[in-house]
Amino acid sequence: MKKNNKHIVILVLVLIFISLNINAQEVNVVDNKGTIQTVNNNTVTTIAIAPTSPVENDVWFDTSTTPNTIRIWDGTSWLPFANNFWSLTGNSGTTAPNFLGTTDAQALVLRTNNIEKLKIHETKGQVLINQALTFNNHPLVIRATGVDVLAFEDATGDPKWHWNLLANGLNFAESGISDNRLFLEYGGNIGINTGTPTERLDVNGRLRVRTIDNGDLTTDKVIVADTNGVIKKVDASFQTSGDIKNGVQAADHAGWYILDGRVTSSLSATAQAAANALGFPTNLPDAANRVLKHPNGGETIGSTGGQVNTTLVQANLPNITFPTAATTTNGNHSHTIARTLRAQPVVFAFDSNLTFYNNGGTTNTSTTGNHTHNVTVSSGGSDQSFERYQPYLVVNTFIYLGL
Repeated sequence: MKKNNKHIVILVLVLIFISLNINAQEVNVVDNKGTIQTVNNNTVTTIAIAPTSPVENDVWFDTSTTPNTIRIWDGTSWLPFANNFWSLTGNSGTTAPNFLGTTDAQALVLRTNNIEKLKIHETKGQVLINQALTFNNHPLVIRATGVDVLAFEDATGDPKWHWNLLANGLNFAESGISDNRLFLEYGGNIGINTGTPTERLDVNGRLRVRTIDNGDLTTDKVIVADTNGVIKKVDASFQTSGDIKNGVQAADHAGWYILDGRVTSSLSATAQAAANALGFPTNLPDAANRVLKHPNGGETIGSTGGQVNTTLVQANLPNITFPTAATTTNGNHSHTIARTLRAQPVVFAFDSNLTFYNNGGTTNTSTTGNHTHNVTVSSGGSDQSFERYQPYLVVNTFIYLGL
């Protein structure tokens, strides 16, 4: 009996679906267990124009389109049956409200070979690839397969770039050409054409900067490189603390301070520290009216000496032996002798002899009366000192103590 009931149910259902123009109504049928069930006797119509007086869930095969469109009456209008399902061969006629996804708090999962390959998380909205786990709120999270993470192909399908998670960082490789075009090392160092960067940015190759703004020599630093190519900065003046220069500037500037003997406590904190390190904890040296001199063995840096003016004394004169001198042979001269006229009687009785000198002859004075003469010679000077400067140009002297 049950078997016959089953056949009756099947027959009734077949009659419902092959009817072309039967009004919808509720009918009672007996299922294969002998239970009476109430079902809708809907109409299925195949025609080029919309059926009249449809009831909810009536089906219409619209032959006015190629291919035919299956439509269902929702109580108000005929809805394309295809728009309610996604076909394995694709869909057409979709509208703005259509979507592929879930309407409840369930993730959308795509699988191949029953293995999850892509998931859209139900609450975070993250796209998780290759069974990746959620991470913060990143829109896309990819789990590596081995070391491989992501690859990029050109329009022809030729691999051009790929990313690898290596033991010590993320490798940006030019596919088939070279690794480490860009390498992000764990810990923060970045390498360009090197997988072992030793600095925050390690460039294995030349570096070019296409645009560099103008700087300020009074405040900016200058970039230099050490013997290992590590970039460092130095003062724009290329000076170090303690350097000395002459200049026509009238005041301190760019870390340079006039050597005017001022107290170091009046300087900036940086300059005070530099002055103290150089051995000037109290005052800067005073370079007024002085030239620079390298120290001898007994002098200290910053000491002063010398004098502006000099007065010569006898000890400063050279000890010179002058050549022997002689007087001229023209020594003829005469002496004027004062004579007194008086009468002198001649008594021949007492003067037996009377001698006269005439016709030339010589006579000598007595050696008695030898003597010397002291001669005083004056230099004619007035003890006036003289400057020892060579021709000069007046400038200021500065010391570099830093900014």
